[in-house]
Formats: sequence, structure tokens, C-alpha cells
Amino acid sequence: MKANSELFDLVKTLNKNEKRYFRLQTSLQKGSKNYMMLFNELDRRKTYVEREVKKKFSQERSVKQFAFTKNYLWRLIIKSLENYHLASSADSRIHSLITECKILFDKAMYPRYFKTIAKAKALALKYERFGYYLQILDMEKIIIRKEEIQKDKINQIYREAFTAIEQLTNTFEYSRLSAELLNKYRSFGTTRDAAHDILIDDILNNPVMKEKKFRNSSRAEDGYYRVKEITSSIRADHEKVIRELEKRLETVTNNPEPFAGTIINYKEDIIYSLIDTSLMLGRTEEAEKYLSRITEMRGQNEDAVSAMDHNIAAAFIEFRILLKKGQVKSAAAKIPKLYELLSIYKNKILVDTELSILFNIVKCWMLEGNFPEALRAANFLMSHPLLDKRADYESYLRIMNLIIHFEMKNYELLRYLIISTYRFLSKREKLYRLEMLVLEFIRKLPEVKNDDDLAFSFELFKKKLIVLKKDRYERNAFEYFDFLSWVEDKISGETDQ
Repeated sequence: MKANSELFDLVKTLNKNEKRYFRLQTSLQKGSKNYMMLFNELDRRKTYVEREVKKKFSQERSVKQFAFTKNYLWRLIIKSLENYHLASSADSRIHSLITECKILFDKAMYPRYFKTIAKAKALALKYERFGYYLQILDMEKIIIRKEEIQKDKINQIYREAFTAIEQLTNTFEYSRLSAELLNKYRSFGTTRDAAHDILIDDILNNPVMKEKKFRNSSRAEDGYYRVKEITSSIRADHEKVIRELEKRLETVTNNPEPFAGTIINYKEDIIYSLIDTSLMLGRTEEAEKYLSRITEMRGQNEDAVSAMDHNIAAAFIEFRILLKKGQVKSAAAKIPKLYELLSIYKNKILVDTELSILFNIVKCWMLEGNFPEALRAANFLMSHPLLDKRADYESYLRIMNLIIHFEMKNYELLRYLIISTYRFLSKREKLYRLEMLVLEFIRKLPEVKNDDDLAFSFELFKKKLIVLKKDRYERNAFEYFDFLSWVEDKISGETDQ
């Protein structure tokens, strides 16, 4: 193992029960246990500095075999976790039955072999683990009961295999369509012109989205609604997003087995999406109810990764709820906590989540009228190495940056920024009507000579924004930043010029 913090990170993900189980397992082993000294040291520490850990063992023989001890401890922890989760994991139970079948076959214990095959098949079907199911069928066709030979058993096995392959293929096809849609969403955000709609329609014209026969498993059913959910999100049709999410939640709730033990907690993931969409619609009470529901569902869940995800999600949701309620100062007070969480869980959270948090922090400072802080937050996000993974954020952030510099009266710099922003958006084919309107408006503002002319300019700009907000495509830009609210604040004098 390389000289990094992977082992430390693994130890820190263990909950109390997993640690207790690991210690119990290792207590049964005889001989020297230098690895347990290392485990206890890592468990005790809050941060990992390898030279400090090595120094703790400077008087011990184990320091001479530090790399070996790290590797050995890593393997022991992974093995312990496998054993600990064996009973609760459908995949582990099926895998165990497959191993048992192989042993029984080798021992020529065919009656018990047939019973175990049947048990493994039933479990694989119940949990829709079609990959395992195909493996079991492959084992089953090797030897068939004498009394079943006349019943054309081999043809039945192949029919079952082809059905499983079809179910597996459909599930993966829905997953592929979802991934394709998400890539487009990260590229252009919500739809801004007819060309975007055409791209989305091409995906929706896929045969699996047209005929119900392809939704021949619970996972495929969820995949179908997932595609429709993402499509509606891209088109900023939040009411429809809610409906598709509710159908997904119903599918997962009514058929829990296929979604149990998967990497993603489907129910939590769907409810988090319901929270996001509720906030998009300004339904803060619904968002709060969904957040309480997740908290109740989690109960005493001590899984470190799950706790990490929830800590970040809950803090970000509470922040956004305050913004939606117009409690901007209260929301701004939570920004240090958000930065702290981003620092604690650096490189451990999804880049989409991280960029979304940072983007909303910029918005919050702008809404509060604290433009120096907004500028610092914008510059920080601009320098993010993965910002280009969300081209939509990158584009709108540049527009927002112009507003920030205008508010700070950085007129000389603003002239250059307008030119560079224009070139940037033009090169990426993101110069839509709203962007052109904002660029032209801000370009002319420094030339306004008196307050009356300035007020007239903002009133005229407001009227043009109102027209754009009614446009099917241009209104989607307001999902990222409410330009109209900014103008209305300027006109009402709530924000200093």
C-alpha cells in the first residue's frame, strides 16, 4: 500500500459494531499482534500524519515492517467487514450458496446440490440479482435430475436464462440513458433552445421508453422513471419531476428487495431529490418534512459514509431552505459550516454536490448584498479544478461575476471582464438572449450620468427581463440566478448602488 491515508480513512469509516466485531475476530488469533497496535493508534487519531504514526512505533520491531503491517491490517479489516455484513447482504448470501453448490457438486452430493441450487435461484430472483441468476443457471444445466430429463428441463433453463439476460439488459439500458441525460445536463444545464429539446427527444424515442414490456423488473421500472425524472429536470418542469420521483418512491417502497444492499440507498436518494425539487418550487415546508423523514429513517445508522453524506446534505438543505424563505442573513451565517464540511470531507463527496454548494454560497452573498464576500466566493469557485465538469455553473457564474464587479464599482476591470465573458460564452455557444441582454445592460451602466437615467435604465431592463422570464427556454436561466429579483432590489433601493 502506498504511503497515504487510505488505511486511516478505512478505519475512520468503521462504526462501533464493526469495530467491536473486528476486535472480537482478531482476539481469536494467536501470536504477535502488531497490527492491533497500529489499528488502535489510527482509531485514536483525528488526523493522519504517517511520520507521527511511525514515531509511535519507533521502539517496536513493527516499525521495520510498517508497510507490511499496513497491508496486513487492511486485508484483515476488509475480511472482517465481509464476514460482518454476510448475513445482511443478499449478494453475500447468494454468493455463499453458489460456493456451497460447488462444494456439494465436487462431493457428488447431488440431492442436496439440487436443493441448494433451487434456494440460490429463488433468492437471486427475489433480489433481482440477474448476474448471479445466470451464473446459477449455468451451474444447473451441468447436471439435471433424472426425473426431469424427460420434461425438457434444459430448454426451460435456457428460456430462464434468456429472460434474465433481457431483464438485465433493460436495466442497464435505462441506466445508460440516465447517464447520457446527466452528461447533457452538466454540459448545458436546463434547456435553453429547441436544439436542446431535440437532443432530449432523441433519447426519449429509445424503444425502452416507448413500450411497457421493457419494464420487466423493479429495477427497470425505477430506471424508466429515473430517465423521465432527469428529462423533466433538464426542462425545468419541476411539477413533473415531483410526479416521477413519487412513482420511483412507490416502486422502491413496494419492492424493497431488489434495492436492498446496493451501493446507493435508493429511498434516501429519491427523498433527497424530492427535497431539491420542492425547494425549486419554493415549497419549504415540504422540504422540511422530507428532511425529517430521512432523519427518522436513518435512526441510529452509524455508517460513517452514510453519516458523512447526510451531514453534508442536511446542512446544505437547511441553508437552501433559509434562502428560499428569504432569511438571507441566517443562511449566510451557515456558510462557515458549509466550508468546514467541504474541508473535512474533501475528495470524499460528489463533485456535483461540492460545486452546487459553492455556487449557492456565491448567490447567498449576492442576495445579502455582501459583494466583497461574493467576489471571494466566486473567485474560489472559478479556480476549482473541476468547474468545467459543470459547464452550466461556469457560464452563469461569469455573468454573476459581472454583477458583483458592477456593484463594487470596479468599472475599469468590468470593461475587460465583459469582453472576456462575451468571448467565453460565444466560444461555448452559450450566448442566449438573456446573456446578451445582461452583457449589453452592464456594459452601458458605467456610462449613465445621473440617478434618474440609472432608474430609467433599470426599469427598462426589468421590462425586458419580464418578457424573457415568460419565454419557454429563457426562463430556465432564472433557475440559476434570479436576475429579476436583483433588478427589483436595485429599483426599490434595498441594495446600494
